[in-house]
Amino acid sequence: MSQLQQLQGPIDQAIFAEVLACIPKDWVKVRLDATVLSEGPGGTKMSIRLEALGQTGIGIVSDELQDKVRELFLVNAKFNTELQGIHYEYALDASDGRWTFDGEYDYP
Repeated sequence: MSQLQQLQGPIDQAIFAEVLACIPKDWVKVRLDATVLSEGPGGTKMSIRLEALGQTGIGIVSDELQDKVRELFLVNAKFNTELQGIHYEYALDASDGRWTFDGEYDYP
C-alpha cells in the first residue's frame, strides 16, 4: 500500500461518516460530488454537493465535511496527483444493512 493510500484511507472513512451525519436518516443512497475550483495562497476553493438520487429531503454539507474533503484534496496535492474532483456514491444494502461505496476521480 502506498503512502498516499495509507493517508487517504482514514480521510475517506471520515468523509463517509460525515456524509451519513449530513443526510436524512431515511436515505438509502447518496452521491457526494466535490470539485476543486481554484487553489492559491488563500487556500483551496471547492464546490461540494450531496445528491438525493431521487429521494425526498435535503443533504446539508457541514463544515466538518468541507474540512475532510479539503484534507483529501490537500493530501493528494502533496503527492502531485492533480486530483480535481471526486464522485463518491454510497448505497445501503437492504440484505445486510451495510453501506456500499463506489468512487470516481477526476484528473486533468
